[in-house]
Amino acid sequence: MPELSMKAQVKAQALEDYGDDHSLVKYVIDKQVKSYDELQTLFQGSVPEDIWPVLKKSAHADYGIDFSLIVYTLKKQRTAYQGVIDFTDPDVPDEILARIKKKALEEYGNDYSLQLYVIKKQVKAFKEL
Repeated sequence: MPELSMKAQVKAQALEDYGDDHSLVKYVIDKQVKSYDELQTLFQGSVPEDIWPVLKKSAHADYGIDFSLIVYTLKKQRTAYQGVIDFTDPDVPDEILARIKKKALEEYGNDYSLQLYVIKKQVKAFKEL
């Protein structure tokens, strides 16, 4: 998306959303432009190169030109991805944990935040049996 086009779109959306509240319109425009700039250099961290573009595409599809939400979502997914990879529990047999992780992956695909939530919930339930 060319930079001028992005700014024009953000401005149009802010004006549509907040009309004559000029201070809020300016705040939203500034925040979105700053988030857009951050998005251009957002590092994928430990997320593999084949997964990162899928996460970006999904975030863009979910939030359109709300760049602050896109950046927030990508940072959250990046952290959650590492959490899924690193998750272990010495009180849960490896076979059980592998099945829990596999089911979370099957149910939630590239939504690592939900995967991590489900894994933690299932592990807790397993330990309470």
